[in-house]
Amino acid sequence: ATLTDTRPGPLGQLLRALARGGVFMEVAGQRFANNNVSAALRKDVEGSLYSLVMHFSDPAGLKVIETLAVGLKGGGVPFDLAHGQDLRGYYESHADSAAWFNQAMVDLARSEGAAVAKGYDWGRFGSLMDLGGGFGGTLKLILDAHPGLVGYNVDLASVVQQPEKVLQHPNLSHYPGNFFESLPNLKPDAILMKYVLHDWSDEESVRILGNVAPLLDSGNELFLCERVVAEHGEAGGPRDGSIAASDMWMWTLCGGKERTKSEWEALLNPNGFTIKALLDIPGMPNCRLIQAV
Repeated sequence: ATLTDTRPGPLGQLLRALARGGVFMEVAGQRFANNNVSAALRKDVEGSLYSLVMHFSDPAGLKVIETLAVGLKGGGVPFDLAHGQDLRGYYESHADSAAWFNQAMVDLARSEGAAVAKGYDWGRFGSLMDLGGGFGGTLKLILDAHPGLVGYNVDLASVVQQPEKVLQHPNLSHYPGNFFESLPNLKPDAILMKYVLHDWSDEESVRILGNVAPLLDSGNELFLCERVVAEHGEAGGPRDGSIAASDMWMWTLCGGKERTKSEWEALLNPNGFTIKALLDIPGMPNCRLIQAV
């Protein structure tokens, strides 16, 4: 209580509630200790979820509860209705919120990127583009695991033109690009898009894929690392509930959505893509690797 400048009584009640819910461990004398769940909330541990929790606790996101009904009835994205601007515009003018988001994505790339790097034989390609790859965290892990592979990391100029933040690797190059406007004139053997299209509506996603398709020659492959919602009547996995919650969260924040296999096909097919396989990624039970050609 002294370290956090809080009142001992209410703090004890809060910690007890968390401990009974599986976060922290209750010991004798109204004392509490970390368990494997609460330890992940520390900043100084491998696999820390600290920045992700701070991002999801941002008051900007929580405010969408106030406009949820308006969005359901009258249309519009709840976040936009709550703040008078979309999420991306909000981050441009609110540095603290943007910093928590960016760090959360870096931490996710570090933990989940390792699973993506090891979960597929990327080494069978000569070159791989990570489209929307941020500072290049996932792609660098893939290149580390597959020597000889050449990597192209593509994201907005405001992201990749930060030399102090983008990651370096002898086989890694960073390129500015906007998948709504123009993409670099590259011809990779395969393209990876991790957690990109769930940010966007169906119409916007079809448009994005239409700009991606010309980068791939016939037979080259597109990989979407995304959540896949169970179809109606299909047995869902142990994380099906969290995927459904994410589906709602994506709509409230940016008008996006998580999708079933048939909904993914409806986005891919108009741009000439066909789903070849849905691949599990060890260590990432929430996600599948959608392999399309």
